[in-house]
Amino acid sequence: MAWDLLYGEYHDGDQVRSVKLQNLRREFECARMRDDETLSGYLTRLNDLINQMKTFGEILTNEKLVQKVLISLSKPYDPICLVIENTKSLETVELQEVVAILKSQEQSVISDVKINGNWYIDSGCSNHMTGSAELLVDIRTNVCGKVQMPSGSLVDVAGIGSLVIETSDGKKYIREVMFLPGLKENLLSVGQMDEHGYHLLFEINGVCEGCQLGKQQRDWFPKGLAWRARNPLELIHIDLCGPMQTESIAGNRYFMLLIDDCTRMTWVYFLRYK
Repeated sequence: MAWDLLYGEYHDGDQVRSVKLQNLRREFECARMRDDETLSGYLTRLNDLINQMKTFGEILTNEKLVQKVLISLSKPYDPICLVIENTKSLETVELQEVVAILKSQEQSVISDVKINGNWYIDSGCSNHMTGSAELLVDIRTNVCGKVQMPSGSLVDVAGIGSLVIETSDGKKYIREVMFLPGLKENLLSVGQMDEHGYHLLFEINGVCEGCQLGKQQRDWFPKGLAWRARNPLELIHIDLCGPMQTESIAGNRYFMLLIDDCTRMTWVYFLRYK
């Protein structure tokens, strides 16, 4: 009886096996790391799925697996993934090396996620905003407005208040902080701080490599100069475009274009967030 079942599973069920493999492929493409899931837990779940696909004869290249891991992690890992994508060749880097880099940064990511009282200074944020009303004082609810989230959805502004900061010189107030129910991070806008007369001093040694690479900018090259690079990688032209109204299948809404001035070789990286 057991032999008949095994024989039917592996010899007489080609159509059934094809359907199962197709379902596994669909599950693999849709797999994403949950916000409450650890990196090790997600990689174990993904590896189990990969092993199931291999039992049905599916061949997954190392490059495809690396790309899958990088595009399917939760948002706190975006800076690390950006560093990997810009410093490693996805065609040649081994999956084990990528996993090792991610695990080496996992503790710092977990710390950032669990402490909801932390505030992140964001140069791309137009306004101060938080999802925790208890962090604010003097909240005004008679306001109207909407904020576009990274996903493209519009969220109503539920109120505007002030954030109290204890300093050696006494209490300081950061005003006009938006309250957006459901927002997981607390964001301080560099532009709004500057408008209100605050000056920000960044300590390079205290900035993570991913944040530094993700936020860095270069000055404009002087106009009117017909200078061209003579060696590869001597001059790189970079352009960041987005957000697009329609997301890609992988959830990307931006792309970064890099062109080598000497060889004119071009790279395109698709990004979920700026």
